[in-house]
Amino acid sequence: MAIAIAAPSSAQPTFSASIGATMHNYFMTSGITGEKKNFSSNSNGIFIEVAGAFPVSERLDVTGALKGTLTGLGKKGVNFLQYRGLVIAGSVESEKMTFLEIPFNVKYNFGSRMNSHFFVAAGPALSFWLSYHEKYEDMMTTINTDVFKEMKGYINKFNVGAGVSLGIEAARLRLSLGYDYYFLNLFTSSMPSVKAYRGQARVGIAYLFY
Repeated sequence: MAIAIAAPSSAQPTFSASIGATMHNYFMTSGITGEKKNFSSNSNGIFIEVAGAFPVSERLDVTGALKGTLTGLGKKGVNFLQYRGLVIAGSVESEKMTFLEIPFNVKYNFGSRMNSHFFVAAGPALSFWLSYHEKYEDMMTTINTDVFKEMKGYINKFNVGAGVSLGIEAARLRLSLGYDYYFLNLFTSSMPSVKAYRGQARVGIAYLFY
C-alpha cells in the first residue's frame, strides 16, 4: 500500500511575473585627448521579468530569472539656437538600448513564505546587450543610427555583474527595490582609451504564482 505525503505549500517552488522601472547609471573614463576625464550619465528605463524561487531551507530560497530591459526613455539631449528670443534652429538626440539579463540570487525570507514578510536577496547576474540605437533630429533631417553596426568590434555585448534586492511579499504580490552593477567594460580592447561601466537602480512589482 502506497502512502502519499503532500509537501507543505511553503516548500513548493514559487514563480512570478513582474514589471518595473529602472534608472541606469553609466560611468565612463576617457583618455582620448591624453588627459583622463571621468563622466557619468543617467537613463530611465523599464523592465519585465519572469522568475522562479526554489526553497532550500525553511527561510532560504535560490532564485533565477529572465529579465528584458529597455533604457533611454525620454530625450537624451535638446539643443536650441535662439535669436532675439526666437528659436531659429534646434536638434534633439535620443538613444535606446535593450538588454537581456539573467540574475541568480540567494534570498532570505524574514518569516513564513505563505504570510506577509520582508526579504533580502543577492547574487550574480549575466547581461547580454541586444541593441543600441541613436536618433538625431533637427529642422531639416532625421538620422537613425544602429550603433552596433557603426561600432562593430568596439562594443562588448556580454557582461557579468552582481545585484542586491530587498522588499516585501504579501497577498501574492512582491514589491522590491534593488541595484545591479556590471563589472566588464562596455567597450572592447580595440578602444583602450575609453572605459565605461553600467549600473542600474530598479523598483518593481510582481505577481506570485504558487
